[in-house]
Amino acid sequence: MHMPKVWPSLLAGWFAALTANGCSVDQRSLGTLAAPQGEAGTPTDVFVEVLADGPVDASVDRPVDASVDRPVDKPIDRQVDRPVDRQVDGPVDRQVDGPVDRPADGPVDGPVDRPVDGLSDSQDALEGEAGPGPETWVPFGPPSLHPAFTNSGASQADPTLTADELELYFSSNPNTDWDIWLVQRARSTAPWVAPVKVEELSSTSLDETPEVSADGLTIYLASERPGGKFAGEHLWVSHRATRTAGWDPPTQVTELAGVDRSAEISPSLQRDQLMMVFASQQTGVDNWDLYITTRQSTADPWGPPTALPTLNSPQFDWDPAVYRGGNSIVFASRRLNTLNSLFHATRGSSAESFSAPQEATELDVLGNAADPWLSDDGSHIVFDTRGTGRPSRIYEAFR
Repeated sequence: MHMPKVWPSLLAGWFAALTANGCSVDQRSLGTLAAPQGEAGTPTDVFVEVLADGPVDASVDRPVDASVDRPVDKPIDRQVDRPVDRQVDGPVDRQVDGPVDRPADGPVDGPVDRPVDGLSDSQDALEGEAGPGPETWVPFGPPSLHPAFTNSGASQADPTLTADELELYFSSNPNTDWDIWLVQRARSTAPWVAPVKVEELSSTSLDETPEVSADGLTIYLASERPGGKFAGEHLWVSHRATRTAGWDPPTQVTELAGVDRSAEISPSLQRDQLMMVFASQQTGVDNWDLYITTRQSTADPWGPPTALPTLNSPQFDWDPAVYRGGNSIVFASRRLNTLNSLFHATRGSSAESFSAPQEATELDVLGNAADPWLSDDGSHIVFDTRGTGRPSRIYEAFR
């Protein structure tokens, strides 16, 4: 079969008409036809480039032969396959390069209808909360009675909370026997439910000064219960697998016990659980001082406790609460008189000593404030007051 003689003439005329008007021909279908000439007599690259990248966007209303001064092999700077205002690597409301002050799955004060089984903040976030250098003390606002205990007739003392502030453990004596109790709420905006006694952590002996870990899976307490290596009041610890599981039977923390007549109470954990400050009679005399202990990992035993000389006085010093990654502390002391007052101190890093304590006068509600707990950023404090002739009550304040 041969081509009619008229076809070459038709093709030549068609091609001449196109090139005369500055148009181009799809070179993928017609082979090595010449490119159109621009104003300066050089080949124009507009159509070659667009056809190589894909179909022309119909929304582009500029002339297709407009001057283009970018190289042919660079991609077109408009996005044709996705919206330009969409973040493809994360939600648009998340600050990736700033400090993270909320769990990755939602803010702490948002709706939370289930317990949190673990810490959502990284260690970097915790170090960011502590910040560089010692803390500059900012006074708290006026303390008020904690809303979980407005209708209770028994004494409540020694408050401690999980990091999400959905579980509050405390000691109470509704039946003259001090035991460990719990009050909970479903979310930070929900009301607190009625307190319940935590049977797994309580005994027929004295049980007091609980300290729950930030993730809610470990709890320390002071107890005089029998069954430990040492008699008297010492620290015990219990664990659980999840926030909805029951607590394991507590075991005595024997590595922190001092001489035979010593006692240990009021533990306070650093948020990563690698440092703890507590009150003890390590020397066997009738005086309470603050001690610190550390460990390499949560699977290791605690190291030998050492006294904190810049914080201790000849009088009772106890009930510590560490925050800011362990670099700030609030504790109770009787150095002013026979009643407790709250004092605060700080340091620039764990390698430094704490500063000389100063009284937090704004927290002296009834003249006998003790047993503080603070959020790790130091913005929220919960503590008890023991007014003369009145049951102890739990208060809170913010800054």
